[in-house]
Amino acid sequence: MDTNGNFTCPKCGEPVKQIGVDYIKVGVNYSCHNGHIFPYPEHLYKCVECIEEFTEEESKLFDVYKYEILDEGKTSLVICDTLEQEHYGASEIESINN
Repeated sequence: MDTNGNFTCPKCGEPVKQIGVDYIKVGVNYSCHNGHIFPYPEHLYKCVECIEEFTEEESKLFDVYKYEILDEGKTSLVICDTLEQEHYGASEIESINN
């Protein structure tokens, strides 16, 4: 596109006018670190236990219905509760919770 908003051929400098005849819109593309251009990136996932890489299609999706708060989480809850009490006061928190 030139400074007037007109499209021109980057090779010969001739004006291009009709989409599909003179030029096509290619949309968004991606490039890798080596400069290769492609339309859709492949999304890979990595297991944090065994470091194996896999695609979304190769993975298994399942619902988790059991939750457990780890000791680190319990410590965080106590710290947050303590900070909240210091900020609002115990009587204000009690009225919010009821």
